[in-house]
Amino acid sequence: DSSHLFYCGKTSFVYNFYDLAIVDFQVQAVAWNHHVPQVLLSGSFDHTVVKKDGRIPSHTGFKWSVSADVETVAWDLHTEHSFVVSLEDGTVEGFDIRAAESDQSSDSKASFTHHAHDKAICIVSYNPLTPNVHISPL
Repeated sequence: DSSHLFYCGKTSFVYNFYDLAIVDFQVQAVAWNHHVPQVLLSGSFDHTVVKKDGRIPSHTGFKWSVSADVETVAWDLHTEHSFVVSLEDGTVEGFDIRAAESDQSSDSKASFTHHAHDKAICIVSYNPLTPNVHISPL
């Protein structure tokens, strides 16, 4: 049953995704996986990131805790299992979903954490031609 899923698009080009069963606050950012288009990543103001797989609607998804409010999420263009999250405190955290999928009983830690700026990072972008290069503008 997907009756608890809600997608919202606004004229300000902000798209919100709500899964009323698993989040307590407004979702700030979403990103579809480029390699597996049924997989959606969402980051919210409750300091969590959730990966949902549309092929398994009954599964609650995988959840990661982050250190601050999420500003944006981005899948690595060169691998289907890695993503980054930019945060309100100027931090970028990277994650590998394989860690969560192999150990569902624990809260998976970030693969890396980089304090990039002193203020919120609103955009993270991967280089489409060069693997392992992402930027966060000032």
